[in-house]
Formats: sequence, C-alpha cells, structure tokens
Amino acid sequence: MKCVHYSVGLGRRRGGFTVLRLLVAMAIIATLVGAAFPNIAGVTRIYSVRSAARQVYSELQNARMSAVMANQSYTFTINGGGMTYTVSPSPGTATALEASGVTMSAPSAITFASDGTASATATVTVTNSVGDTMQVAVGSAGRVRIQ
Repeated sequence: MKCVHYSVGLGRRRGGFTVLRLLVAMAIIATLVGAAFPNIAGVTRIYSVRSAARQVYSELQNARMSAVMANQSYTFTINGGGMTYTVSPSPGTATALEASGVTMSAPSAITFASDGTASATATVTVTNSVGDTMQVAVGSAGRVRIQ
C-alpha cells in the first residue's frame, strides 16, 4: 500500500494595504470631501444667520423681562451699520453680534413698556453678505418669535 501525503501549503497573509490600494482609498476620500465642501460652506453661512437671529431674539426677550421687572420702559436700538445694538436704560456700551459677516436692520427702535407690551409691531431682519435672511418679529403684545 502506498502512502499519499497531501501537503497543505500555508498561505502567506499580508497585513495592511499596498501602495496602490492606499492611493485609491485616498483618491476616493478626496473626491468625497471635494463634493461635500460646497455644502459645508453653505451650512456654515446659514448657521451664522441663525445664530445672530437667536442672539437678537434673546436680547429682545431680556429687554422685555427687564422692562417688567424694573417697571420701566426698555428700548432695543440697532446702531450705525447694523452690526451693534444697545438696550437702554441699561448702562453700558453697544453690543456686537457674535456672528461675523452678519448685519441686522429694523425700521425703528423697539420699546417694551413696563407691562411687557411693545410700542408697535416690529421686525428685525438679520442678513449675511450673500443674502440669506431670518427675521425676528415682535408683536404688539410683546411676543417675540423667530420667523
């Protein structure tokens, strides 16, 4: 009887990537990042407008609460180029918007009476240099909301 020996070869496993695989993977990642970049820039632009609108909303709410708590009128005024605002009668200087490249505008100053109502309805428009806008509206009852 003849013995037959089968030899099982031990395959050599290579760990890691070859240079070619690494270059292909880097090219795919670069393509995906390049395609996503315009979307990231757009989202960042819109985020700055939203952030500034939330800041204006918060300041208007604070002015309304301060008017009620102090039992006197408080006025929110947009200064000069629309990049700063003041709230009076609080002492202090003008406060700048935290978002860069964003301005705000309103037809007139917004005054809250001691009962929390606004002197008139008003809208503060927050805009960036590209034209993205958000509005913060104040109703005559003093309700502040972002539109």
